[in-house]
Amino acid sequence: MINPFASLLVELYFDKQISLEEAKKYQQMIRKILANGLATCEGKACDRWRVVESYAPSRLEAFETVKGFYDCAYYIGKYYPDFLEDSTNCDVIREVYSRLNWGGCQESDSLMARLIQAGNKYCVTERTGGNWLITASGKPITTVRSKGLKKPPTKVPMRRRKGSICC
Repeated sequence: MINPFASLLVELYFDKQISLEEAKKYQQMIRKILANGLATCEGKACDRWRVVESYAPSRLEAFETVKGFYDCAYYIGKYYPDFLEDSTNCDVIREVYSRLNWGGCQESDSLMARLIQAGNKYCVTERTGGNWLITASGKPITTVRSKGLKKPPTKVPMRRRKGSICC
Protein backbone atom coordinates (compact mmCIF):
# COMPACT_ATOMS: atom_id res chain seq x y z
CA MET A 1 0.00 0.00 0.00
CA ILE A 2 2.73 2.46 0.88
CA ASN A 3 4.78 2.17 -2.31
CA PRO A 4 1.88 2.86 -4.69
CA PHE A 5 0.64 5.61 -2.38
CA ALA A 6 4.07 7.31 -2.40
CA SER A 7 4.12 7.18 -6.18
CA LEU A 8 0.55 8.49 -6.43
CA LEU A 9 1.35 11.31 -4.01
CA VAL A 10 4.25 12.49 -6.15
CA GLU A 11 2.19 12.27 -9.34
CA LEU A 12 -0.75 14.15 -7.85
CA TYR A 13 1.44 16.95 -6.58
CA PHE A 14 3.33 17.45 -9.84
CA ASP A 15 0.05 17.26 -11.78
CA LYS A 16 -1.15 20.11 -9.50
CA GLN A 17 -4.04 18.03 -8.14
CA ILE A 18 -3.00 18.48 -4.50
CA SER A 19 -1.43 21.41 -2.65
CA LEU A 20 2.08 21.69 -1.29
CA GLU A 21 0.74 21.51 2.27
CA GLU A 22 -1.20 18.33 1.55
CA ALA A 23 1.79 16.72 -0.16
CA LYS A 24 3.99 17.59 2.84
CA LYS A 25 1.42 16.15 5.25
CA TYR A 26 1.18 12.81 3.46
CA GLN A 27 4.91 12.59 2.84
CA GLN A 28 5.50 12.95 6.58
CA MET A 29 2.83 10.34 7.24
CA ILE A 30 4.50 7.86 4.87
CA ARG A 31 7.87 8.37 6.55
CA LYS A 32 6.38 7.92 10.06
CA ILE A 33 4.54 4.75 9.07
CA LEU A 34 7.69 3.35 7.48
CA ALA A 35 9.85 4.20 10.51
CA ASN A 36 7.33 2.58 12.85
CA GLY A 37 7.01 -0.50 10.65
CA LEU A 38 10.78 -0.99 10.56
CA ALA A 39 11.09 -0.40 14.31
CA THR A 40 8.36 -2.82 15.34
CA CYS A 41 8.49 -5.56 12.71
CA GLU A 42 9.38 -9.15 13.43
CA GLY A 43 10.43 -12.05 11.23
CA LYS A 44 9.25 -12.06 7.62
CA ALA A 45 7.35 -8.83 8.13
CA CYS A 46 10.72 -7.06 8.35
CA ASP A 47 11.55 -8.26 4.83
CA ARG A 48 8.37 -6.62 3.58
CA TRP A 49 9.14 -3.37 5.37
CA ARG A 50 12.64 -3.36 3.83
CA VAL A 51 11.04 -3.61 0.39
CA VAL A 52 8.97 -0.54 1.23
CA GLU A 53 12.10 1.17 2.58
CA SER A 54 13.92 0.50 -0.69
CA TYR A 55 11.24 2.27 -2.74
CA ALA A 56 9.09 4.84 -0.94
CA PRO A 57 11.85 7.19 0.30
CA SER A 58 13.52 7.24 -3.11
CA ARG A 59 10.19 8.06 -4.74
CA LEU A 60 9.66 10.90 -2.26
CA GLU A 61 13.03 12.33 -3.31
CA ALA A 62 11.18 13.91 -6.23
CA PHE A 63 10.04 16.56 -3.76
CA GLU A 64 13.67 17.69 -3.37
CA THR A 65 13.15 19.64 -6.60
CA VAL A 66 10.46 21.74 -4.89
CA LYS A 67 12.05 24.71 -3.13
CA GLY A 68 11.03 24.70 0.53
CA PHE A 69 9.39 21.27 0.53
CA TYR A 70 12.05 19.79 2.80
CA ASP A 71 13.79 21.79 5.50
CA CYS A 72 17.46 22.15 6.33
CA ALA A 73 17.38 19.20 8.76
CA TYR A 74 16.26 16.85 5.97
CA TYR A 75 19.18 17.86 3.75
CA ILE A 76 21.68 17.64 6.60
CA GLY A 77 20.46 14.16 7.51
CA LYS A 78 20.58 12.98 3.93
CA TYR A 79 23.64 14.67 2.42
CA TYR A 80 26.00 15.70 5.22
CA PRO A 81 27.14 12.09 5.84
CA ASP A 82 28.53 12.14 2.26
CA PHE A 83 30.77 15.03 3.27
CA LEU A 84 31.83 13.26 6.47
CA GLU A 85 32.82 10.20 4.41
CA ASP A 86 34.84 12.17 1.85
CA SER A 87 35.53 15.61 3.30
CA THR A 88 38.38 16.50 0.94
CA ASN A 89 36.61 15.67 -2.32
CA CYS A 90 35.68 18.94 -4.05
CA ASP A 91 32.78 17.41 -5.98
CA VAL A 92 31.31 16.12 -2.72
CA ILE A 93 31.89 19.44 -0.96
CA ARG A 94 30.17 21.38 -3.75
CA GLU A 95 27.27 18.92 -3.96
CA VAL A 96 26.62 18.88 -0.22
CA TYR A 97 26.94 22.67 0.05
CA SER A 98 24.49 23.14 -2.83
CA ARG A 99 21.95 20.74 -1.34
CA LEU A 100 22.12 22.26 2.13
CA ASN A 101 21.92 25.77 0.70
CA TRP A 102 18.89 24.73 -1.42
CA GLY A 103 17.32 23.36 1.76
CA GLY A 104 17.60 26.72 3.48
CA CYS A 105 20.54 25.98 5.75
CA GLN A 106 22.18 29.18 6.94
CA GLU A 107 25.86 29.84 6.32
CA SER A 108 26.14 30.71 10.01
CA ASP A 109 25.32 27.07 10.87
CA SER A 110 28.42 25.23 12.10
CA LEU A 111 27.98 22.45 9.53
CA MET A 112 27.82 24.93 6.67
CA ALA A 113 30.90 26.68 8.07
CA ARG A 114 32.75 23.34 7.98
CA LEU A 115 31.77 22.89 4.33
CA ILE A 116 32.97 26.40 3.47
CA GLN A 117 36.25 25.83 5.30
CA ALA A 118 36.78 22.51 3.50
CA GLY A 119 36.01 24.17 0.16
CA ASN A 120 38.51 26.91 0.88
CA LYS A 121 41.15 24.44 2.03
CA TYR A 122 40.87 21.71 -0.61
CA CYS A 123 39.15 23.22 -3.62
CA VAL A 124 40.67 26.65 -4.25
CA THR A 125 43.21 26.33 -7.04
CA GLU A 126 44.79 28.56 -9.62
CA ARG A 127 42.51 26.94 -12.20
CA THR A 128 39.39 28.00 -10.28
CA GLY A 129 40.70 31.53 -9.86
CA GLY A 130 40.41 31.37 -6.09
CA ASN A 131 36.82 30.08 -6.22
CA TRP A 132 35.66 26.69 -5.12
CA LEU A 133 32.01 26.69 -6.16
CA ILE A 134 31.48 26.16 -9.85
CA THR A 135 28.16 26.74 -11.64
CA ALA A 136 26.52 24.18 -13.89
CA SER A 137 28.02 26.05 -16.88
CA GLY A 138 31.50 25.46 -15.46
CA LYS A 139 32.08 29.10 -14.51
CA PRO A 140 33.34 29.86 -11.01
CA ILE A 141 31.14 31.81 -8.63
CA THR A 142 32.97 34.77 -7.15
CA THR A 143 33.59 34.39 -3.45
CA VAL A 144 33.74 37.14 -0.84
CA ARG A 145 35.77 37.43 2.34
CA SER A 146 34.00 37.24 5.67
CA LYS A 147 35.64 36.52 9.02
CA GLY A 148 38.74 35.26 7.23
CA LEU A 149 36.81 32.71 5.16
CA LYS A 150 35.90 32.85 1.53
CA LYS A 151 32.25 32.01 1.29
CA PRO A 152 29.97 31.61 -1.69
CA PRO A 153 26.99 33.88 -2.24
CA THR A 154 23.71 32.90 -0.58
CA LYS A 155 21.99 31.89 -3.81
CA VAL A 156 23.91 29.07 -5.47
CA PRO A 157 22.39 27.15 -8.38
CA MET A 158 22.33 23.41 -7.94
CA ARG A 159 25.00 21.67 -10.00
CA ARG A 160 23.54 19.62 -12.81
CA ARG A 161 24.93 17.20 -15.30
CA LYS A 162 24.22 17.87 -18.95
CA GLY A 163 20.85 16.48 -19.92
CA SER A 164 19.69 16.00 -16.34
CA ILE A 165 16.42 17.31 -15.05
CA CYS A 166 16.71 19.32 -11.95
CA CYS A 167 15.14 22.15 -10.08
